[in-house]
Amino acid sequence: MLWNIFYKSVWEYVTNITEPSRKDMNKKSVQLSKFDKEAAEYARMFAYENFTNTTMKRQFIKVIERAGLYTINDSTLLEQITRTKAEISNLHRKSIYCLPRENCLYRAGLEKIMSKSRSYDELLTVWEGWHHITGRSVKEHFIKLTKLMNKAVKYKGHDDVGEWWASFYEISYFENDIARLFKELEPLYLELHAYIRKQLLKRYEKDIFPMSGHIPAHLLGSLDSGKLEKIYQFVEPFPNNSRVNITKKMREQQFNVTLVYRIAEDFYTSMGFEPMDDDFWENSMFVEPSNRYVFCNPSSWDFGDGKDYRIKACTRIDEKNLIMAHHEVGHIVYYQSYKHQDTIFRNGANPAFHDGVASLASLSVKTPEHLHKIGFTETILEDPERDMNYLMKLALEKVALLPYAYAIEYWRWGVFRGQISPSEYNKKWWDIRCRYQGISPPVERRKEDFDPGSLHLVATNQPFIKHFVSVILQFQWHEALCKAADHKGHLHRCNLYGSRTAGHILKKALSLGSSKSWQNVMRVVTGQRQMSVKPLMKYFNPLLLWLRDQNKEENIGWARSCPSIIPQLQTPTPLDHPDKYMKRQVASCTTAADCTCADNQVAACHHGHCSCHHDSGHHPKRQVASCTTAADCTCADNQVAACHHGHCSCHHDGGHHPRALCHNGHQCTCPDGQTGVCNSNGHCDCGNNGKRQVASCTTAADCTCADNQVAACHHGHCSCHHDSGHHPRQVASCTTAADCTCADNQVAACHHGHCSCHHDSGHHPRALCHNGHQCTCPDGQTGVCNSNGHCDCGNNGKRQVASCTTAADCTCADNQVAACHHGHCSCHHDGGHHPRALCHNGHQCTCPDGQTGVCNSNGHCDCGHNGKRQVASCTTAADCTCADNQVAACHHGHCSCHHDGGHHPRALCHNGHQCTCPDGQTGVCNSNGHCDCGHNGKRQTTSCVTTDDCTCTGDHEVASCENGMCHCHHDPHHDNGNHNPPHHPGKRQTTSCVTTDDCTCTGDHEVASCDNGMCHCHHDGHHDNGNHNPPHHP
Repeated sequence: MLWNIFYKSVWEYVTNITEPSRKDMNKKSVQLSKFDKEAAEYARMFAYENFTNTTMKRQFIKVIERAGLYTINDSTLLEQITRTKAEISNLHRKSIYCLPRENCLYRAGLEKIMSKSRSYDELLTVWEGWHHITGRSVKEHFIKLTKLMNKAVKYKGHDDVGEWWASFYEISYFENDIARLFKELEPLYLELHAYIRKQLLKRYEKDIFPMSGHIPAHLLGSLDSGKLEKIYQFVEPFPNNSRVNITKKMREQQFNVTLVYRIAEDFYTSMGFEPMDDDFWENSMFVEPSNRYVFCNPSSWDFGDGKDYRIKACTRIDEKNLIMAHHEVGHIVYYQSYKHQDTIFRNGANPAFHDGVASLASLSVKTPEHLHKIGFTETILEDPERDMNYLMKLALEKVALLPYAYAIEYWRWGVFRGQISPSEYNKKWWDIRCRYQGISPPVERRKEDFDPGSLHLVATNQPFIKHFVSVILQFQWHEALCKAADHKGHLHRCNLYGSRTAGHILKKALSLGSSKSWQNVMRVVTGQRQMSVKPLMKYFNPLLLWLRDQNKEENIGWARSCPSIIPQLQTPTPLDHPDKYMKRQVASCTTAADCTCADNQVAACHHGHCSCHHDSGHHPKRQVASCTTAADCTCADNQVAACHHGHCSCHHDGGHHPRALCHNGHQCTCPDGQTGVCNSNGHCDCGNNGKRQVASCTTAADCTCADNQVAACHHGHCSCHHDSGHHPRQVASCTTAADCTCADNQVAACHHGHCSCHHDSGHHPRALCHNGHQCTCPDGQTGVCNSNGHCDCGNNGKRQVASCTTAADCTCADNQVAACHHGHCSCHHDGGHHPRALCHNGHQCTCPDGQTGVCNSNGHCDCGHNGKRQVASCTTAADCTCADNQVAACHHGHCSCHHDGGHHPRALCHNGHQCTCPDGQTGVCNSNGHCDCGHNGKRQTTSCVTTDDCTCTGDHEVASCENGMCHCHHDPHHDNGNHNPPHHPGKRQTTSCVTTDDCTCTGDHEVASCDNGMCHCHHDGHHDNGNHNPPHHP
């Protein structure tokens, strides 16, 4: 209960950063810490080490582990540790580095320069500046924190902090195991390092690279030189081979934020994991609200009650956020998998498991197979060059992280043990990074420097080795699950989407939580208990072979020690264009929006070049010379922007009109918490306005005018005129009345493709929803929007179209019945006895008793008797639907119906689909729409390609396909009185095959196999020893 209360207080703070929410969070944190400490103290009263019940013993260990350092009795020591960590965090958060002319940036702004700048001098200035300003300021705090934490862990029975962290992995010689894994990785990293150095040498002057083979640290795309994906454009193997632009595809397909997470959810549900519940979708924060401050870093939340799970993220529609969504949903899947465990076991099997599981999906999501499956490509692309580009980018992210993580932890192990003294902190830091990572400091380092302090995770003593372990594990799991999914080919082309077999194995492992050792959990997935780099090496083997070919003329490796000659630091001279150090500064521009200046300056774009000038109004927002609407302009806080003839202007307004709070046309949050749409002035219209104002248009729907005006589109340009009827959305052309909008006291109509309006005494309000879409009824239930833009709640709601295949495609008035004649809809009166369609033909619907039925062609829900699809043409009788007392038949491709005395009810299921038998088991629907439970289920056709297309009606007959026609013959297996069906009722009988699933054997104790594309049957050894449990061939 306390964990749930605490997590909710933290959620409230991070999604609404206020002083009251911060105080409440701290209060709950103190309460929880007190509880954890008391629980750990109580657990220590027992001699749990001697427990014979391993589960109970593990529970006691986890209770003590969970309390962390709070188990010690020295409250003063704990307070000092907490305060010192907070001081270091505050120093990092407030650290800025001021570039020439007082352009000062926080870390985020400096990282943008490191990732985008191509100037050696710029990169050196920023790198040295950040390390100087942060490292030196936190050094004394770090020394103090290390001493305090080492003292605290001694109370817990550990010699030092490093040993304490290693204990979470339950390995006696953890450091040796990590060293072994790093050694196995070396062949790949050496080749990757050599190729990166070779490509950077082409871009920068050769004499800036040391002869020792190291790469200067500031050239690797970030301040910490960890993940290297920011330099991908420099090392892309085939730059002319364009990759699939996932971001572009998402925007072309009009993705919204919800769909991003639905796509991620679909990946896991396709493997058999349970979907997210309604509370998850309602309570999560997927977009950044405009009315309050929040922490935007993505995170997944388990509130500890076994039912409340959420995601917090400020999601954008792009490739990066699609991968992020899969990662965060992966955490939720893990939470849900172990929710049945005791509370103390609801965690990852070790600190690296959660991140490894969450990252597992990313190895499938970008495969050509998956991109095709989710509709981003029309075909599965077979392109070795594109594969090589993908592997290179992934290696910069995953492989390069491993030596970086290993170097950090190797240094800290020495620090915690006291083997590295404070006076040697920086020297040993670079000795280790030079040796294991192959990078060197770009300028001479001094004794007072403390470069590891520039990394927040190092300065605050947060364990980092879990990132090393998680990368190893995710490739190990990926290989094992791909094998279970029967993947053939390169490991990097394996897509786990849709594999229930792989999903079953993974779910079984995840469901254990931390109730078993991580080695036992991993054995469930991989069959082994030890970590190995071999699967990772196998995954990147095509890249390794390519790199060896590219590096034939290169010296592989580097010296074990740092370069003997490192350039001395010289004070950087002011540059000609200091503004380029800012967030987004480019030399060339189209509008001022491409330029960025200091906070007290305004950007301008003259003749394609950026310039900055001072303005006492302090315009940090975007200032552009040209505009479409006022939302494109930004003025001082006490001014209002306007757009006249495509140019921005500003005028004073006494402070009554604040500057734009949102982006025109985007969603925004209203004061009552509801969602509105941002208007062209950058204000949030809550329920009344909010359409996009553009200068050019196709129809009036592209224009927005004042509330008392009506928009019109003439010759591709928007215009507005007064109309007391308030017409905010008038379009010239239409398909149905839902495309038109009139005044509140008028009703829209669509005649011959044009909109018209007539008065109706206010009884017909304007369209509230979009035709055919779901809408919300007054009672909170879901209805369907009709063609007038009104929400039909339980009586109406079908789609009204001019053309139709069946009456289900038509919609008439409540007292009319729809009919489809010669492909056109018509309506006739029926005394109100036939209400309009309540559901969509062929779709599932809900019966009065709460059971599931199938919607028939009249749009009514048939509950157990009807529901097949009525079509004019057919392949089998299953494509036809007749009255309840009739039987459907398919002759020469056309449906016909004949009476059968009511003995043959209409189809209960769809041909070839799974259905439920009376005993609750799963059967297969036959061609008559009946559920065959273990005996039948094949399609009945006169022509065939394989035996799978045929079905025989005799009890003891077997189907075969010969010369394209179906034949039936007697099954000799039934001559000996054995009427038991074989143990493989679900496999298909074919002569040719791709996998064993395409084959079926008829012998009681035979098992099918697929060899060289042909089916074979052999005796099942499971039945020789009296074991009658069916083999594992689900």
